[in-house]
Amino acid sequence: MGILSVILVILAIALIVLILLQHGKGADAGASFGGGASGTVFGAAGSASFLSRVTAILATLFFAVSLMMYVIAARQTQSAPSAKSKPAPSKTTDKAAEKKDVKTDKASTKTDAKK
Repeated sequence: MGILSVILVILAIALIVLILLQHGKGADAGASFGGGASGTVFGAAGSASFLSRVTAILATLFFAVSLMMYVIAARQTQSAPSAKSKPAPSKTTDKAAEKKDVKTDKASTKTDAKK
């Protein structure tokens, strides 16, 4: 489960970066006023299709890894003992609790006798 968590974090960071790299609808208007960034590494139209495809692939992988982690966690909780069923108390804990009760009873009778 630890390796899946690392993969999930890496996918999340990659998704964030790819989404921030994509141009919004208003980016073309800004480029027409001398932005000059419209013709970058992938070309003006090529970057949108490439980044969109990679974003879709990473989003699908993110969803798949999240679903796998959910299934693994659900199976682990089914095999683990329930929190509702408590194990039977051992005799040592009962004796220790009885000694504490006896000590508190003796202390309360001493204070009552002094009054």
